[in-house]
Amino acid sequence: MPKIEMNTPTTYKPAIDLPDFDAARLVGLLLDQFWHYECEIIPDYMPPYPRRDTVPSCVLRHPKTDSFLCYSRGPQQGFYWDVGGDDLHTVELAILALAQAPTPLFKPYVKFEFPLPPKDVPDKESIEKLLDETYRSMAVLARKIEAGDEAAREPWEKLNERAEQLERKIGAALEAEYMDEMKAAKETEELLDRIDTILAEDETD
Repeated sequence: MPKIEMNTPTTYKPAIDLPDFDAARLVGLLLDQFWHYECEIIPDYMPPYPRRDTVPSCVLRHPKTDSFLCYSRGPQQGFYWDVGGDDLHTVELAILALAQAPTPLFKPYVKFEFPLPPKDVPDKESIEKLLDETYRSMAVLARKIEAGDEAAREPWEKLNERAEQLERKIGAALEAEYMDEMKAAKETEELLDRIDTILAEDETD
């Protein structure tokens, strides 16, 4: 047993005889539930999306329910499991907190996944208009280059790269339109064939 030396009536100084102290046995006595050993102590945890001022913290996590241990300082004080854990500061304090924590019975939240909205893709007409403006700017720069203004060469080359990208986009848009037309034509043909089949069956009946 640890020895406690009383210095004054109101203060004390614990004196533990370390050779007789078994830390593993003490932890085993504190953590006497099977789910205690399903938890993990993360001494330098960082959230998935930290802010600039976020610093590593010591948290306690239960992987099966994907929940973290928190402490409520409100009217219902005590430990509870939630999506974000409180800083327990040290591994030793985390062990003490785990010994007092309630059983994590369920996930504290339900994860919903929503597809991201498609990015705004300019139509073929908008791309063609942008390409026309690019060619006009290139023509102005080309005249400056012919007049001996070498400073205009670099922006002309950048506009040329941009024009090539826009041409590729127009080509992709035309191909997409062609594929849509082919799909619509095929669906129309299948529908007409089905109508012919139904009419033929009615004539037979």
